[in-house]
Amino acid sequence: MVAAFLGIPLALMIFFVVLKYVPAYNHDGITAASFGAALGICAWYACRGVDILLDRKKDNPPPFFGNLALEEAYSEAKARLVEMHVGPFFMALKHDEPEAGRLVFSLMFSEMLGGFLSPPTEARRHMMLELFVEAVPESEQKPIYEQFAGKNIPGISELVGRSKITQRWHVDSPLVRSKANEIIKETAYELKRAVGIPLPEKIEGKFAALRPPNWALAILAMTAVGIMLEAESAQRKELEARTKIHTEFEDTRPEESILPWQQPRQGKGPMPVNSPSYNTESQQPQQYQQQINQPNYPTQYFKPQRRDLHLERPQPIEEPPVETNTETVPVPEVSQPVVTPPVVDPMSSNRDRFRQGINIPAEK
Repeated sequence: MVAAFLGIPLALMIFFVVLKYVPAYNHDGITAASFGAALGICAWYACRGVDILLDRKKDNPPPFFGNLALEEAYSEAKARLVEMHVGPFFMALKHDEPEAGRLVFSLMFSEMLGGFLSPPTEARRHMMLELFVEAVPESEQKPIYEQFAGKNIPGISELVGRSKITQRWHVDSPLVRSKANEIIKETAYELKRAVGIPLPEKIEGKFAALRPPNWALAILAMTAVGIMLEAESAQRKELEARTKIHTEFEDTRPEESILPWQQPRQGKGPMPVNSPSYNTESQQPQQYQQQINQPNYPTQYFKPQRRDLHLERPQPIEEPPVETNTETVPVPEVSQPVVTPPVVDPMSSNRDRFRQGINIPAEK
C-alpha cells in the first residue's frame, strides 16, 4: 500500500524536480532525466521496502496466552482451524504433531481483482500457517488481562495464561495482499476464542457491503487533505495581498500620486482670478486642494501610482500675478463722420442709348 499510494507519486515528483533544476548546472537534459529516473526508482523501492517490513510484522505476530491447558488448547485450536474457510475454500491440515505441539495448515483460494476501470481478473492466493502450542509452567503463568491492556473484556481478570500460542504465516499474494491480511486477523481472533479468551462475538453489520475498499478510502483522504491545504494556502495568500495593499495605501499620500488635471471640475467655466476661493500661492482653487487632500477612490483597495511630474509634463513658468486697476478711466467721445447720399443724373440712361445707336424710346 505504501509503494502504491506514496512510492509512485514520490518517484514522479522526484523525476520532474530533478528534470527542472539539474539541467541548470550540467546543461545536459538527457543526463538529468536519467539521474531523475534512477532516483525516482530508488525512492519507489524504498517505499516497497516499507511494505515488506510491515508484511513481515503481520506474518509473525507476537504470541498470546490462553486459559486452557496444553492438550485442550491444542485440540480446540485444531478443530477451529479445520472449520475456517474463505468462501468455498477450506483450510487443509498438512501436518499434525501433538508431541511437538505443531500444526501446519494450507489455504488456497482465488480473488477477483479490478472491475472498476478494467475487466475483473482472477488471482490465485496461497497461504500456509504454522501453529505452535506450548505449555506455560506454573511459576511463569501471568494474568491474561496484561496482554489486553486498554480493552474492557468482562471476566478476563480472573484468567491465567496456561498455554502459549505462536503463529507463523507464509503468504504468496502477488500485487495486493489486503485479503490475506484480513484472513490473518480473523484467524488470530478465532484462535484466541478457542483457547479460552472471552472475546465478544463479531456481528457483521447490515450495510457492511456498502463500505468502499481501503484504497478508495485512502485516495479520498489524500484528496481531502490536498483540498484543505490548497484552501488554506489560497486564504493565506489573499490575506497577505490585502495586508500589502493596505500598507502601501496608507504610506502613499494622495497629492503625490494624483495629478491636478485628473481631478473632476465643479462647473463648466474656469474660475476667475478675483474669486475669493482662489489660492494665489498654488494658482489653484481651494476646492481643488480640498479634493486632493480628501480623495474619493473607487474602492478601499485602490492603490494610487506614484508619478513624477518632472518627467511627464514640463513645469509651467510661474508668472507674477497681474495687477488689475479697479479705478474707472473716462473714455473720450469720438465724432461720427457725416455720410452724404450719392447724386444720380436722370439723363444718364438716354445718353447711353444714343451712344449705342438704338432709337428706341426710353422706358418711362
